[in-house]
Amino acid sequence: MITITRRRLSMLVAGSALYRSCPARAAETELTALRSRGVIRIGTSGTSPPYTGIDFANNLTGYDIDWGNLIGKGLGLRVEWAKIDFRGLMIALQSGQVDALMSGIRITPEREQSFTFSHPYAYDETVAVVGSADTSIHDFAGIAGHQIAVVAGSFQEQVARSIPGASSIMALPSAGDVFMSLRTGHADVAVLGMSAISHYRKSGHTDFKVIATGAQATPQGVVFRKDAQDLKAAVDKIIDEKVKDGTYERLYIQHFGIAPPHIDTTEQ
Repeated sequence: MITITRRRLSMLVAGSALYRSCPARAAETELTALRSRGVIRIGTSGTSPPYTGIDFANNLTGYDIDWGNLIGKGLGLRVEWAKIDFRGLMIALQSGQVDALMSGIRITPEREQSFTFSHPYAYDETVAVVGSADTSIHDFAGIAGHQIAVVAGSFQEQVARSIPGASSIMALPSAGDVFMSLRTGHADVAVLGMSAISHYRKSGHTDFKVIATGAQATPQGVVFRKDAQDLKAAVDKIIDEKVKDGTYERLYIQHFGIAPPHIDTTEQ
């Protein structure tokens, strides 16, 4: 596992134009280049369990990590994981420091303007979470005027900032930090993915409750550069196969503790 700091990333961005414009690289497809190298480099934050986290041995673990390793095996490539701050993931991909991203990243129209996404391999709802004894907030509209905690750079941060009247928002590095801010009283309410609270409950915690759903369940996919269409097609095929053979359901239940949303591969 490689850790890319934001400082190192900014130093490398300057060379990204040369990397992408190299004539030898332009003559071959993304997948051909990866197979020549024998490695696919995947960026992940490592701070958003159950999608991506760090175990006691400092190894990356989680739903996305299991999926990424399956994809690497399906492509016949060794996976080299790069742990990157969530806010720097897209820059790392654009600059060529990694070949793909897997970090619970939502597929949105805005992101699709700049990147290519695989078929979905997960879905997640956005929810508002408060302490179990809290009776002051009952719906999403009611969180305006309160101290709101979110994961910095996440889809849920966008949802929180779009709530009319919401002005006091704490953008924190990880879901663990968000839960801690609720526990210590630094935040009144958190806006998170349902996956995060499911993972938290699965660990035996009952001190928080979901009070409202704030956005329709959104799909998540592997992120590629725009020109990586052959790589996308190969990964789509692997994802579709794993959905059909039951791997998707098994991994979802293993990491989230709940049955997964249905994915219809015939419509993709």
